[in-house]
Amino acid sequence: MPDKNLTHKRKINLHQNADQLDPLTGLASRPMLMQRLRQFNDETLFPLTIALADANGFKQLNDAFGYEYGDLLLCQAAEIIKSQCRLNDLAARSGGDEFAIIMTSTDRIGAENRITLLQQLLAAAEYQAAGLSFCFGRATADLHDSEANIVRLLKQAEDDLYHQKILESPGIRGRKIHTIVQTLNETHPREEKHSRRVGWLCEQLGRAAGLGESQARELRAAGMMHDIGKIAISDTVLDKCGPLNTSEKERIKRHPEIGYRILGTVYGAGCLAESVLSHHERWDGGGYPRQLSGESIPLGARIVAIADSYDAITSDRPYRKAASPVYARHEIMKNAGSQFDPKLATIFADNSSSWS
Repeated sequence: MPDKNLTHKRKINLHQNADQLDPLTGLASRPMLMQRLRQFNDETLFPLTIALADANGFKQLNDAFGYEYGDLLLCQAAEIIKSQCRLNDLAARSGGDEFAIIMTSTDRIGAENRITLLQQLLAAAEYQAAGLSFCFGRATADLHDSEANIVRLLKQAEDDLYHQKILESPGIRGRKIHTIVQTLNETHPREEKHSRRVGWLCEQLGRAAGLGESQARELRAAGMMHDIGKIAISDTVLDKCGPLNTSEKERIKRHPEIGYRILGTVYGAGCLAESVLSHHERWDGGGYPRQLSGESIPLGARIVAIADSYDAITSDRPYRKAASPVYARHEIMKNAGSQFDPKLATIFADNSSSWS
């Protein structure tokens, strides 16, 4: 016996209105979503559920891997979402990293089952290597009341998504940080060795400066993460065997801000992010990105600056050989009061020869 509901349902053909498609994913755009919502007035399409899927920490991944890679992830996710749409459903890109799915003839239990399947498919996708995951919000209307109530249903789904995001474990974001660091280290082993040495030097200098064990350990983390923003710098620049040109230097100078944005998404990492952002500031105000000076530069950043410079001087580079520790300490003191905090520079010069 034919399903009488099917005779009343209208097949939503997105290609009839191509100008309202999202140009990146081919899904419906937000304007088209709002238009279609107001057209869902056929009672046979109810119960109706609106599900929203938001990419966790997507901005962080964009900063780390670039917008082209981020676009690829969105397109892959869109294909998975589209594959799970039924005849009268609608899938839309409702925001930069957010998707909406109108699930027709789907009650609360059915919606939960469909969302669970979607989560499983998204979690199994190839792009999981980048640490991308999705958070879902949903709202269901059992009966069609009015156009206003359907639009209100979208607001309810948005509210549910917001609450789900609050409940998201900080550990998810932490795993993204680990993925980014791992990617940088695998691509540039020299960066991993440098960051580990800088982290160790930061911890030693922190102790020598009288900081407690907890602060010293935080300094080690800051040192190990100080160049995380370089994940967004091209390999040709990072691995260049020679001095950088002006354009390349400008690209390199972006890495503190990129690192700050990456770490800034992790709950409780505010001080760490500030140290990363400011580790190229100078005591005399001539650094970047904010031209901070003196003690307005976070203490952690002042310590990272000394450790970073010392390790850079005493390490081989593609365009020069490593200098001696004695020479490096001399350079640190030579720039005390201009590039470096003079008190910290003196503590470093007086104590670093005994660190092993």
